Amino acid sequence: MGKLGALLSSRNAGMRHPTKRWLRWLAWVTLAVCLGVAAYDRYGPPKDLPSPRKVRKLAAELRDLAKAERQRVRRTTGPTQRQAAALASDAEYVLEQHKPLDLKKKLDPKTREAIQKAHQRITRAAALSRLGADRLPEEAGAIMRAFVSEVDATIQPYSLTIPRAYDPSVGWPLIVNLHGHGWYKPFQGHPTTDYEGAFGLGPAGRGATDFRELGEVGVLRCIAEVKRDFSIDDDRVYIRGGSMGGTGAWYLAAHYADQFAGILPVCGNTDNEAWTLRWGWNKRFPGRFDDIRHWLQESHTARAFAPNLLNLPAYVIHGSGDVIVPPEHSRYMVAELRALGTPVEYREVPNKGHGGLPGGIIEEGLAWLCGQPRNPFPAKVVWRADRMRHGKAYWLRLEEKHREGGFAEIEAQAEENNRATIRTANLRAFSVQRTAPLFAESRPLFLTIDGERVILPPRRPDAPEWSQLRRTPELGWRDAAQLPETEPPS
Repeated sequence: MGKLGALLSSRNAGMRHPTKRWLRWLAWVTLAVCLGVAAYDRYGPPKDLPSPRKVRKLAAELRDLAKAERQRVRRTTGPTQRQAAALASDAEYVLEQHKPLDLKKKLDPKTREAIQKAHQRITRAAALSRLGADRLPEEAGAIMRAFVSEVDATIQPYSLTIPRAYDPSVGWPLIVNLHGHGWYKPFQGHPTTDYEGAFGLGPAGRGATDFRELGEVGVLRCIAEVKRDFSIDDDRVYIRGGSMGGTGAWYLAAHYADQFAGILPVCGNTDNEAWTLRWGWNKRFPGRFDDIRHWLQESHTARAFAPNLLNLPAYVIHGSGDVIVPPEHSRYMVAELRALGTPVEYREVPNKGHGGLPGGIIEEGLAWLCGQPRNPFPAKVVWRADRMRHGKAYWLRLEEKHREGGFAEIEAQAEENNRATIRTANLRAFSVQRTAPLFAESRPLFLTIDGERVILPPRRPDAPEWSQLRRTPELGWRDAAQLPETEPPS
C-alpha cells in the first residue's frame, strides 16, 4: 500500500501543475481585460457617441460644407481662397475615407467618433475662416491643405506635417515624399510621413502622372506654398519616393537639381534602355524617323539628363529581384553619376522585389542625405535641357535652342579674377546671374564661350540680375544688351 499511495500521490501532483498554470493564465487574461476596459472608459470614444442616424446627418452637413467652400473658392482670392480650398478638401477626404453616407455601410463606434470629431473641427474652422481669421485650427499629425491650380483652376490637395518643435525664427528642412502608383484615387499622398526635425510634404500630383507635366507643376507649387507659409531652409529641401514616387524623384531632380539638396529614389524608373535590354521594349529600327523617335524617348528618361545631377547628392535603393521596375534602372543611372563624379550611394538589397525592403534602410538614407546641404552656386555646372522651362541651372539659364529635335547643352566653369569658361551645344541664347557670389558685380565679367571672348561690363545697381548672351550668325556670341532689338533670321 505504501508504494500504491506514493504512486497516486505523484500522479495527483502531476495533475495539479497544469491546473495552476491554467489558473495563472486566466488571472492574467482577466487583469488584461479589466485594464483594457478601464483604458477604453478613460481614453476611448466618448460615452455620448451619436447614433448612426445622427452621424449620417453630420456627414451630410460636411458634404454641404464642402460644396459651399468650393463656391467660396470661385468667389475669393489669396489666403481666403486657400483656406476654402483646404476646408473643402478636408471635408471631402473624411467622407471618402469613412463613406458614412453609404447606407449599406455599418458605422462602428470608431467611425462614428471620427466623423463627430471631424465635423466639430471642420465646421469650427470654416466659421473662423468666414470671420477673417488668419490661421485656422488644424488637426495633429498630417494636415490636409490645398491650393487652386493656375493651370485649370481645380483644387489640388496636399499633405503636410509640421515638426513639434517648430520655431519660425530659424529655417527648417523640408522632405518631399512622392507617393507610389495609385491610379487616380483622390487624396494620394495623405497622410504623409511625420518627421521629428523636418517638415514632411506629400503632394497628390494628380494621381498616376509619374509627377510629370501637370504632376510636376503641382509638386513645385506645393513646395512654394509651404515655403510661403513656413520658415523653410532653401538649402535643405530633399525629395524622396518609392516606385512611381522614385520615378518622380529622378525626374524632378534631373530637371530642377538646383532646387534640391539631395534625393532618395527607391525602385524608381529612370532609363528607357533598361526596358529594352531586359524585355526588348522600344528597340531601335531603321527608318526615316528613327532619330526623332529615339530623341523623343530619350527626352522622357531621367538618365539622359544625368549630367544635371553633378552637384546633387543621391542615395539610391533598389531590390535585386524587382520584376516591376528592374534594378537595371538604378544600376545604369548610378553608373552614369559615378562617372560624372556625383556624390552617390547605392544600396541594392538581395532577394527583394518591388517592396518589402528591410526596416531602417530609408532612415539610413535620410540620415546620409540630410547631412548634405545644397550648394546653390557650384563653380562647375553641366546642364542639358530639351524644354527651356527646364533650363534653369544654378547661376546659368538656358533660354533658346538653335534647332528643335535635339538637346541644348552647356558646361561652365567659374574661375578666379571674374572669369568663366563656357561650352555650349545647340544653344542660341543663355543668361548668367551677375549677382552670384562667384563673381564681383562691380567688375567686368570675362567670358570665354565656345572659344570666343565676351566681356560684360560692371553691373549697375539698377541693372537686371541676369545678363543674356546671344549667338548671331554674323557676330557669334555677344552681350545681348549690345545687339539690336530685332535680329535678322538665321
